[in-house]
Amino acid sequence: MVKMFRILQKYAGIKLFICSNLGVYFTLEEISKLSAMAQTADLKVLNIESSFFAGVDKAKVTYIDKDLCEIVDNEN
Repeated sequence: MVKMFRILQKYAGIKLFICSNLGVYFTLEEISKLSAMAQTADLKVLNIESSFFAGVDKAKVTYIDKDLCEIVDNEN
């Protein structure tokens, strides 16, 4: 997937890749590896999930409500 993103970035000039519900297709461990590889390759990837996964670093999560308002959780 990272290889495909790198090719698209190089030849199509895409600067941000937006993915939806990767958790349906990949495990949390695989998503973490994908994230690390994307950072190493200097890729910008936004993954939008419809549910929260246990074990995810909450400091890296932004909650957005149905009105597209960002919800700030001071408990994080």
